[in-house]
Amino acid sequence: MAVLGIVLALGVNSLIVPVVRSRLLPPVPSASSGAPSPAASDSPTPRPSSPPPSPGADAPRLDGAPTTGFTKFGLSDNRLYNLMWRRGEGSAQCEQLTVTAPSVSAAKLTTYGKSVIDCLLALHRPQAKAQGFTIDTPKFVTFAGTERTACGVIADEQVGVYCGRNKTIYISTVADDWKNTYRGARLGYLWVISHEFAHHLQASTGLLRDSDSKDLKESRRIELMANCASGVFFGAVWTQLGGGPVEYKQLRSALQSTYANEVPGRGTHGSPASAVLWFDRGFKHEYAAYARCNTFRAPSSEVR
Repeated sequence: MAVLGIVLALGVNSLIVPVVRSRLLPPVPSASSGAPSPAASDSPTPRPSSPPPSPGADAPRLDGAPTTGFTKFGLSDNRLYNLMWRRGEGSAQCEQLTVTAPSVSAAKLTTYGKSVIDCLLALHRPQAKAQGFTIDTPKFVTFAGTERTACGVIADEQVGVYCGRNKTIYISTVADDWKNTYRGARLGYLWVISHEFAHHLQASTGLLRDSDSKDLKESRRIELMANCASGVFFGAVWTQLGGGPVEYKQLRSALQSTYANEVPGRGTHGSPASAVLWFDRGFKHEYAAYARCNTFRAPSSEVR
């Protein structure tokens, strides 16, 4: 199976820092209180308090906002990288979004996909305008089997496709039934659509134009950036979506299974480990920020 997020051309690890817990000790009597200290044999042995519950697998690192200040529309310096939201900040449009889990009929998916696009646009457009670029509304099309597009013929095995020539996102209505994609993930459709929308953002900011889709390394950087951008989206709207550890594990599983056939360092999209790495960079932080999605400044070892 081909992997998610094929971009039909325009013509053209992070470590999880363990949480260190401190155990509260019983207070020591003050020497100035005049109260005699009880003999050791008379002192009851304090029972250790139960440790606080471990943070969920979806818990962000509270590490503040990353450095921005990008001024151009190139590959490693792009104003897209200035966009960020505090965890769960979201937008009013996304608060109205009802989560629809795979799989559904083609007609329902078409309607739902357009509502997801509306949420993504409402979230991104205010900050995009402040950075000096616009985001057109992409078309959203579902298909089954094969579909002839402005960028060529596509098939279900590609799961989701973005065609830059007609600014259209294509989503297969068959792939959502396959075990090795995102079936069973409550937020599966949101992941696929937000990944393809990320390619639309790349097209809107010159990233697709300036990259070489025939160069496997650059192709992986583009695709892994889209995974990171999807993570940014989820980080920004996680609260509105009612996301938690279960949904996060489902998304990780979908990433790993969808990219299972990618050979590290030789494919077009990146290995399962790289896919999860970059999704987490967008998602698992106090600030969901595109600055962390700059794959064009990442070492080759992180874009395999």
